[in-house]
Amino acid sequence: MNKELNPTQKSRLYGLTALVCAFWLGQSILKAVKSENLLSVYNVIFYISLILVISYTSFSAYQLWSENRNNSTKDS
Repeated sequence: MNKELNPTQKSRLYGLTALVCAFWLGQSILKAVKSENLLSVYNVIFYISLILVISYTSFSAYQLWSENRNNSTKDS
């Protein structure tokens, strides 16, 4: 039984992860603004970490999507 994801599934998973992390970042920033604790050291480290995760997963999703799209047009 093959349990590995195909490129389309991986692309969707990366995209969904990027989207959820972006919402998480927005919610965290709004919560920090309300508590007037936006630029504490721990919050800034957390924001940078989430931005890195969002960037990596967005790029990976796009890269897999474009490879899959190119492969499907070559097959046609």
